[in-house]
Amino acid sequence: CHPPWRGPSSSCQNPFLYQGVLYTSCRDGHALALSMEDGTTLWMKKYCESISSDTYSMTATEDHLFFPCGAREPYGAPDVVLVSRKTGDLLWRVNVPKFTVNIAPCMLPDSVVFNDEAGGMYSLSLKDGSVIWYTAPVHGPDGATLGGVACSPDGKVFNGFATADWKSGGLSAFDVQTGQRLWTKWVTAPVHNAPAIGRIHTHDREAVIFAMGNPTGGPLGPAVWTNGTVYAVDAQT
Repeated sequence: CHPPWRGPSSSCQNPFLYQGVLYTSCRDGHALALSMEDGTTLWMKKYCESISSDTYSMTATEDHLFFPCGAREPYGAPDVVLVSRKTGDLLWRVNVPKFTVNIAPCMLPDSVVFNDEAGGMYSLSLKDGSVIWYTAPVHGPDGATLGGVACSPDGKVFNGFATADWKSGGLSAFDVQTGQRLWTKWVTAPVHNAPAIGRIHTHDREAVIFAMGNPTGGPLGPAVWTNGTVYAVDAQT
């Protein structure tokens, strides 16, 4: 079996397909745009010395691409960048002191919202990368999260977290415009995943669905069976 075309690759990460163009970024610090019709490289540019190998997702909008930049050991990226989707031109690069892991942001008309590895929440201006708001982790600066965020149509953003000892965690809801923490649901194990948002059977309002439990396999050791629980909670309360 031979693919119809093969693009340049250097251990590239989760791609984003938008209007017939595939966008991805790679370990060697490049990002590129490929035509889905014939694999033609529309542009390829280098933004940093290397990019993390964690499972972050390239994110695209009509005008922009957003992704992590730089790499730290054993995982995570110290910076985030915004580039022009059409030309690949760098618009800004911003340092995130607690770095990012598996970043999966919410792209809004004028801002991008995401979490750092400690569970702190950021909103950055798309215009210049300036901080619109930052909200510190409810569990203190030494906690962690390996998951991304999810936003709801009514202006909330949700993020899971784990305490420093990874023995408990939870899910917090924030006002996407101000960063105000609206509520926190604590559970008895870490939460390392982005939640899902939607209606569920027998509940007449939006719910937030998330799972708790330690991740299995690397980088924590050999894969093992672990017990976890899936929660569905009211998105308002």
